[in-house]
Amino acid sequence: MKTDITTKKHRTKVKLGIFFWLCTFWIVAVILVAVLAPFLPLDSPNKTFECQPFLAPNTSHIFGCDDLGRDMFSRVIYGSRVSMFVGIVSILIGMLIGGTLGMISGFLGKKLDTFLNTAANIIISFPTLIFLLAVVAVFKHSLIVITLSIAFISIPLLFRVIRSATIAVSNKDFIQAAIVLGSSKFRILFVEILPNILSLGIIYGCLGIGSAIIAEGTLAFLGLSVSLPTPSWGNMIAEGAQSYLRRDFLITLWPSIFIIVTVVCFNFISQRLEHQFNSSDNKV
Repeated sequence: MKTDITTKKHRTKVKLGIFFWLCTFWIVAVILVAVLAPFLPLDSPNKTFECQPFLAPNTSHIFGCDDLGRDMFSRVIYGSRVSMFVGIVSILIGMLIGGTLGMISGFLGKKLDTFLNTAANIIISFPTLIFLLAVVAVFKHSLIVITLSIAFISIPLLFRVIRSATIAVSNKDFIQAAIVLGSSKFRILFVEILPNILSLGIIYGCLGIGSAIIAEGTLAFLGLSVSLPTPSWGNMIAEGAQSYLRRDFLITLWPSIFIIVTVVCFNFISQRLEHQFNSSDNKV
């Protein structure tokens, strides 16, 4: 009797889950309200005595009012503009520069790789907070300076991640075949290697955005972010915690909730995407 044995390969699938989509919805919603804040029916975030100082949450002012009678909901929404701008733009700059250099360094190797890797290690070895404090203290506390400062410290971190991934992909057979066939270095980098490491860039980009938001909040708490009365989640937390925490803790609570939930969502999205991308390459 002849027995046929058929081996079936199944691709392992990891469901993203409802919490992933809730986190995605939250991030998209925060970005949308940040962009559209000037067009939304909100009270002015900086106009004083819009309502009674320390007014409790009610139907007219759902987050209540701060010590100067400014609407807290409006300030939280407008505060997201600063926090999200710093987080997203700084990491995009860091990924564009650090990621590109990481691909070039990992693929070409030799002296260029040694030089870039050494430079990245030197920058990483310098204490991040001290660097940010020094730069922001010397230059004007502007949104652009803060964003570029955080982008600068993200470059070597993202460089090392992308460089390692590029080295791993460069040793694959299809890359070696492309080299033998005479493909240009530009084509190999951006047509062959880039699509294979893009998922890793997305994962670490999400993690980086959360870290950048926290970094801006830290600077704001130390009084080195955008100057008041321009709201950001960080300087709202600082203002409430340093002066009115016992009088009205809600001034600190609302921006704290938003910054915590946003950072947790970015981190969770990164984690689930990592599992998803890894599982897509595994066959049982």
